[in-house]
Amino acid sequence: MGAIHDSSSVARFAGARGTPTAWRRGARPVLQSMGGASVTTASPRDPMTAVNDVLSEVIDVVMALRQAHRAVPESHELHAELDQLFNDARTWAELLMEADTASGVSALDYMPSVAGRQRPHLWHGQVSDDEVREVVTGQLDRLAGHLKAALPEQNDDRARQPLERINGELQSHLDALRKP
Repeated sequence: MGAIHDSSSVARFAGARGTPTAWRRGARPVLQSMGGASVTTASPRDPMTAVNDVLSEVIDVVMALRQAHRAVPESHELHAELDQLFNDARTWAELLMEADTASGVSALDYMPSVAGRQRPHLWHGQVSDDEVREVVTGQLDRLAGHLKAALPEQNDDRARQPLERINGELQSHLDALRKP
């Protein structure tokens, strides 16, 4: 599975413009606030809604990590952890988009593209590693909450397996970030 760069499928998804397919077909979406973005819910019991809640949060995490990565000098130990976390988060987005595709769903039916999201402005000026660690840990805790909600709703292994993988990798990153 390739990395997600500006020319990749996730970047194309992230930069897509226009109205989501379901909206063009006349569906009347219901929007929920998901921190940085609103997510459309197809029905309260739709398992793919939960998967796409996680995808939306992963995209928000990637956006925050880009800023966090620039705030920490390369010589700091935290920078290496952010590198690995950034790479994993991009892979998570790809896994979730593949689950959408396997289920015959377009993520844009459930959420706005990154172009429609508010870019985070997490810090102004110099920031300590502890401040970066605190903000990133908060973002990851929100993602963990979405995963905890999404996992029990899944009855299809094509969605459950990537969520379980993400959950395990996420917990490893949280453990690493919480070590002094």
